[in-house]
Amino acid sequence: MTSTDNQVVQKVAIISTGVARVDANIVNALCESLSYDTHFIKGTTMVVATSVLPSGFVVAVETSASSAPEDFSLQRGIEVAIAKCRAASRQRLFELEAYRLKQQQHAEGQAIAHKVLAEIRATLSPADTPKPVLSDVLRSQIEDLGEDKQREVLESAKRVEEMLATYSDSECLGLILAVIESKRLGLNVPTQFI
Repeated sequence: MTSTDNQVVQKVAIISTGVARVDANIVNALCESLSYDTHFIKGTTMVVATSVLPSGFVVAVETSASSAPEDFSLQRGIEVAIAKCRAASRQRLFELEAYRLKQQQHAEGQAIAHKVLAEIRATLSPADTPKPVLSDVLRSQIEDLGEDKQREVLESAKRVEEMLATYSDSECLGLILAVIESKRLGLNVPTQFI
């Protein structure tokens, strides 16, 4: 393998094994930064609580109400509404952070997949030389493997060559991203796709 091939393999390995998670410390810090506004609706026992980030983004809106007007306490209504709003805000912030993280991973995966595809295409067909056959390039790298494993690797190489020759860049990128995501999730990818 050339150094470029090794770099590509290393980049895919990094993407394949990295499982990012929402950082509870970030969510806790966001929860601490929330301010709560309450509003009592006159003529009812309903209190509305709203949580707002310093940026002005409204995270959650919750209510409290008493079924028996004679048992209603405004202070208790405010406390209950804020407690419900606090719990809902924490859940929503986890969801929003998960969304942000997934979008970030997707963008990074797209960038890496584009780069990997460009490197694969450049390696397989440099502009000034005839197109090498991937199986010929791999043959020297797999000599120490058993016969069955060699055949499996060479069949996979042939499928990759066919894929690159048959499908558009966007289709190849989709397949690369699917393999990366499957590996990240610890799923086995059927051998016909690799």
